[in-house]
Amino acid sequence: MSGTNNRKKIVRAIIKDNDNYLLFLRAPDPHNIHDELKNKYELVGGKLQPEEDVFAAMEREIMEEIGCKVDKISLFTHIIFDDLNEYYFDVNLLDEIKPNPEDFVLDGKYWFSAKEIKGLYDYQFAFNGMLYVLKEHIRLDYKTRKNELVYD
Repeated sequence: MSGTNNRKKIVRAIIKDNDNYLLFLRAPDPHNIHDELKNKYELVGGKLQPEEDVFAAMEREIMEEIGCKVDKISLFTHIIFDDLNEYYFDVNLLDEIKPNPEDFVLDGKYWFSAKEIKGLYDYQFAFNGMLYVLKEHIRLDYKTRKNELVYD
């Protein structure tokens, strides 16, 4: 697929609480469609519905998967793979996280420190590039906070 209109669009949320990042462990797929992804980490997110923009899709996925409303959302990065457009967002939540018990995809939430994420490997993630994006987010967050300390 060559044109960007033909690429599947995916949104993913980088959710941070203090210095910890939210990851989910995928459960086994009862339909065996994506069983190769079981027991792998991923971020909250999913595919866009027809005629949905990426911001609306991100808010919908967050509500569906963790039962939260979004306080603030901003695009962190956009990555194009062969047949995918992936949009990663910085997300601040209004509510406590309440995972949807009927969502068979997610088997548990885990908060990881930046140090713990740096110790993970690509093969532990459900999708290529996800760990790279998280590590880049950590690097830029650290750099920003370091500069704030210098200029305070």
